[in-house]
Amino acid sequence: MRIVVVGLGSMGKRRIRLLKEYLQCEVVGVDTCPERVQQAVELYSIPCFSSLEDAFQTYPIEAGVVCTSPLSHFQIAKILLEHNIHVFTELNLVSDGYKELIELAKQKEKVLFLSSTKLYRYEVKRIEDVIRGEKGLNYVYHIGQYLPDWHPWEDYRNFFVSNVRTNACREIFAIELPWLISLFGDIENIKVVKQKSSSLDIEYPDTYMVLAEHGNKAMGTIIVDVVSRKAVRDFRLFNEKVMVQWDGTPNGYYELNLEKKQMEAYEFSKKIIKDKNYADNIIENDYLEELRAYMDKIENPSHKYYDFKDDFRVLQHIEYIEGNR
Repeated sequence: MRIVVVGLGSMGKRRIRLLKEYLQCEVVGVDTCPERVQQAVELYSIPCFSSLEDAFQTYPIEAGVVCTSPLSHFQIAKILLEHNIHVFTELNLVSDGYKELIELAKQKEKVLFLSSTKLYRYEVKRIEDVIRGEKGLNYVYHIGQYLPDWHPWEDYRNFFVSNVRTNACREIFAIELPWLISLFGDIENIKVVKQKSSSLDIEYPDTYMVLAEHGNKAMGTIIVDVVSRKAVRDFRLFNEKVMVQWDGTPNGYYELNLEKKQMEAYEFSKKIIKDKNYADNIIENDYLEELRAYMDKIENPSHKYYDFKDDFRVLQHIEYIEGNR
């Protein structure tokens, strides 16, 4: 399968590496920035272009992966669908054009696939197994990292997290809520406390504390911030029989042995794929697994994965948390 990766920044490079090395796809790159085009050619030995039209005229392309900034996703996805190309987009963070894209994908009989990386984490799948049939579940989840450390190679004011519509806290919620909802049910009630507690040059709150009541009677406290000087992903789940602690890394997942009354590490057998440029809790395996899911969806359209309709509901929750509805 020949795939066009649109946007050759850090995420585009990650997708290219995984597509070439693990999925043996032919990859074509597109970016309007000449430096990024040249870098991708040198790093991955792939043909790259400054526009989609140039790529279309040169190669037959079956699928696309959109890795540009979120506010550009709608127009790029629309162009790909109009050219009868399956579409995978990174997080959109806004629902602009969702109805139009869903209808166009249906009309063209093409896949419209949305990234939701945490749904493919081995630890999340393990938690799903642990809680199956359990009642009265509660969790506390803190996710935070100092915003200038997100992309240390560039100024945080120069990429999409500086925009209020696609802000950094919104991105964290968009990453985390889908798997929480998948495990514990849709959110029926939300209470929010938020503030800006830092000197960061941003025009949105940098810290949120959210109390969520899920449809299956699970309750969760979700803390999201962009001020923690050390990256933190601290998840604790409990009821009268179950306790799980997870620091976001594959080696930091523990479950309660009820007989011994002690926490024990759970060993995951999968080989960990890691990029040294990112924090310890960011691994590549889940990015690879969702690309595999995208390929599976193309081959088996009836298979169900997280999609734009699911994401529209999540974005409604985020709008409420931010106070925009």
